[in-house]
Amino acid sequence: MDTMASPGGSASWRSDRSLLIRYFLGAYGFTWVLQLAIPLFGLSFESAPAQVLYILSVLGPLLSAMAVTVNSGGKAGLRALFAKALQWRFSLIWYLMAIGTVAALKLISTGLYMVLGGVGPEQWVTASSGGILFVLLSQFGYVMFAEEIGWRAFALPRLLEQFGALGGTLLLAFLHACWHLPMFFVPGSNQAGSSFVLYLFIHVAWSTSMTFLYDRSGQSALPCLLFHASLNVAAFVVGAPAGSEIYQRLLYGVLILSLVPFFPRPLFRSPWSASMELQRST
Repeated sequence: MDTMASPGGSASWRSDRSLLIRYFLGAYGFTWVLQLAIPLFGLSFESAPAQVLYILSVLGPLLSAMAVTVNSGGKAGLRALFAKALQWRFSLIWYLMAIGTVAALKLISTGLYMVLGGVGPEQWVTASSGGILFVLLSQFGYVMFAEEIGWRAFALPRLLEQFGALGGTLLLAFLHACWHLPMFFVPGSNQAGSSFVLYLFIHVAWSTSMTFLYDRSGQSALPCLLFHASLNVAAFVVGAPAGSEIYQRLLYGVLILSLVPFFPRPLFRSPWSASMELQRST
């Protein structure tokens, strides 16, 4: 993917903007209604009703992407969406990077912490064999499809065309992070009590990695799906001392800086100016 020009002219650009707006409204609306119901009704996050609401809420990006796609492109459009999500013919190295990057960074940060005098984790693996199996099934069997078909198979290619490789990546990182905002107000959730600024920075690192994988795999969303699932698995399974987090954040910064130079050009694009240029050329 050397350039990101839209072949459909200004009409195509306007259509993509409309589809993106409808997609994000649907994804946010479905998810936020269900997640905000948890604190609104005073439910404990660990309770069964809250867990059901949360599990269903994760489907927002997938359901919105499917609804917008069917409305605009019918069954053929839906087949194309899933074909992009499941396109598996690309180099093994991108599979390895998708599955292993976050776990490797977590282990390297722990190693740096220990070399500089810190104490290693009490447990390198923080789940039982049954727990690991549950995490693998839930993440690779559910979460990666529920979220990333919407974020990367549907939204990412349109954002890259509209805003450029880095512009689209940063915008998607911000929108993806904001999609989780209700959980910052749910005691007991992973986001409760954490810094949104730091959370956004981590999403930028993840989004940068997934755009790189999307481009290098021939515009397949599958490595993005695998990356998201594997980072959640690493978070639940790979142990790390609290003091190593600063090194992991530094490594995320290095990851961003090392991948962006390999992004296709343009890095930034104004959809309005690009649309006008296409209109003048037709």
